[in-house]
Amino acid sequence: MNPITENDSTQFNQKLDRLADSVSQILVNQEKIENKLISFENKLIDLEKSQIRLETELKGSFNTINVRLDSQKSALDKIPDLAEKVGELKNWKQIAVIVFTATVTSIAWLVRDGRF
Repeated sequence: MNPITENDSTQFNQKLDRLADSVSQILVNQEKIENKLISFENKLIDLEKSQIRLETELKGSFNTINVRLDSQKSALDKIPDLAEKVGELKNWKQIAVIVFTATVTSIAWLVRDGRF
């Protein structure tokens, strides 16, 4: 066995000190990582709360839209019937214009002849 010299002992102590410094640096870095992880988890919780709030607002908006559409459904269902009636009225308008024109023309002829 070789006896341990003072130089060997000094080197060993220096290496132990460096190892202790490395371990302490690792512990400091681990603590920083844990703090960042906690911060990240808090932000994630805040995001989840915001997501839940937005989902609730969207559901409320969709419910409002559905209620409005349901209330207007009867009016929307009448549109084809109204379009058909408007098509029928176009013919009646033409007939009314012809009758009105004939009446005005007849009155004009009566006035011209002096019978009126």
